[in-house]
Amino acid sequence: MTDQLSSTGCHPGQLLRQGTLALGELPDIGQAYLHAAVDGCGGYAFALVHGTRDAEAAVALLHYDVLPFYRRIGFRLEAVLTDGGGAFGGDPLHLFESYLAEHAIDHRRAPLVPLPSDGWMALFNRVAQEEFLRARPRRETPDSMAWLRADLVAWLHHYNHERQHRGYRAHGQTPWEAVLRFVAR
Repeated sequence: MTDQLSSTGCHPGQLLRQGTLALGELPDIGQAYLHAAVDGCGGYAFALVHGTRDAEAAVALLHYDVLPFYRRIGFRLEAVLTDGGGAFGGDPLHLFESYLAEHAIDHRRAPLVPLPSDGWMALFNRVAQEEFLRARPRRETPDSMAWLRADLVAWLHHYNHERQHRGYRAHGQTPWEAVLRFVAR
């Protein structure tokens, strides 16, 4: 069988989709946002829950989760695709833009009209809402941002390492299995 992922011409870190989803006002927590990023080659996802939709949270996701992951697996993050949200800049002096420039990461912006290119983020947001926020059995309502963040870490592990994904790049694999196909080379 042909290596389906390598035949698509992609590799981990080639293009990361990043976005922010408003989770709304949560009891005992306040306003919450899901900052997420999905690798365009295999669908490996990164996310954090934060109380703001600002550039600091968008950069924190890249700095503490995304870049260390790519370094560990021996790949470089080449480009990030974002929407027109305020967390993602537009001005070269903006924190997010400056961070990308400092790390030689290309910033691509999706047009304001929905395109298939941001379908990865739309799909991840839908799955996160259905499986993480709504459908997951909870013993209790999250009562703190720390509790919600810890729950997100556990769900992300399931999403990336246990949950098989369909689609032309995943072919029934988990995102981690898709990454391993490139790391093993």
